[in-house]
Amino acid sequence: EGALRARLRFYIKPPQYISKVKKNQQALLDEIIPVGKKPDIDNYEKALYDSMSGIVFQDDGQIALHDVGKFYSLNPRIEVEIEVMKSLSI
Repeated sequence: EGALRARLRFYIKPPQYISKVKKNQQALLDEIIPVGKKPDIDNYEKALYDSMSGIVFQDDGQIALHDVGKFYSLNPRIEVEIEVMKSLSI
């Protein structure tokens, strides 16, 4: 219940043309190469919110602030942080 802040990180397996390049190895380990191609990040985000709705929070309409990133990684996964935002009395 109440407004929520979401931080989402999608770590995607890199294509071979990226993972085979020697100079990319450290950047892949550091997970700092952004994914700038489809699928669109908002599609990932919406699918994740829909899967968490009714379980992690009541409705994805509660998300008032979000920080979302999509990066290549040798360890594909999704990281999710959800926090309740402090409400101001009006």
